Amino acid sequence: MEQVLGKAPGPVEKIVATGYGRVSFSADEIISEITAHAKGGNLLFPDARTVIDIGGQDSKITRIDDHGGYWILP
Repeated sequence: MEQVLGKAPGPVEKIVATGYGRVSFSADEIISEITAHAKGGNLLFPDARTVIDIGGQDSKITRIDDHGGYWILP
């Protein structure tokens, strides 16, 4: 992890781990990939209301409301 942090363009304020390997190393916060997609999608594209994750093992559709709240479609 030190090699990766050394390549950051500036100071690293927080490390958030996500995905299947999220428990493999020390992080400031651990969240699901669904939470990361919803928060990141809402931050980068505030008007977006749907995030589709097409992964190697499964696919997920997450809806985002006007306030950044989210839920997974069945």
